[in-house]
Amino acid sequence: MADALTAANVAKKDALPKLKEIKLWNEQLTELQPQVNAIVQKLNQHNEDAERVSLKVAKHNADCSGELPDPLYERCKGEVPYLQSEINRISTQKTGIEAERTPLLRRINDIESRRNELVTLLEQIKARHDSARSKLDAAQDRIASITSRLKTECATPNTPEGLVYCAQIDWDGARLGLDAPILIPQPFTATSN
Repeated sequence: MADALTAANVAKKDALPKLKEIKLWNEQLTELQPQVNAIVQKLNQHNEDAERVSLKVAKHNADCSGELPDPLYERCKGEVPYLQSEINRISTQKTGIEAERTPLLRRINDIESRRNELVTLLEQIKARHDSARSKLDAAQDRIASITSRLKTECATPNTPEGLVYCAQIDWDGARLGLDAPILIPQPFTATSN
């Protein structure tokens, strides 16, 4: 019973620092949330902008394909530098967003990985605690059953074994035959030899 109680207490003590660490990681994730929101917003704006440029390029390709008269050909040739600059701008934006997103994503993945490790460890600790607790409960149930059986048998002990065992058990929690301690100091007495 003592081993089960010790194991349950050790499991509780092992779980406390891990719970605190999970709380700290959750706080870290909460602190990173505004950065995540900002990057998501930038990415959404970038995607909308990229879609508009993509539509312009598609329209250009549709209008400027095949044999064209000279004025239309010159107009199409004049659009190419503008469209290329738009494509380059979109690529630069994407590179910048990725440069911001990659370290943040790495940090979030590291935090979540550590949290998952801690959750796994807490599940193992909980299993240890539950096992110890079930052993402790089983021992307490056994003690209760033996105590109730001995109480009825010791009510009127008829056998020599019953007399010996029942006399050694104090069912009310007070020891019989012991007087209250004397707390008054006794006077000093000395005798000559």
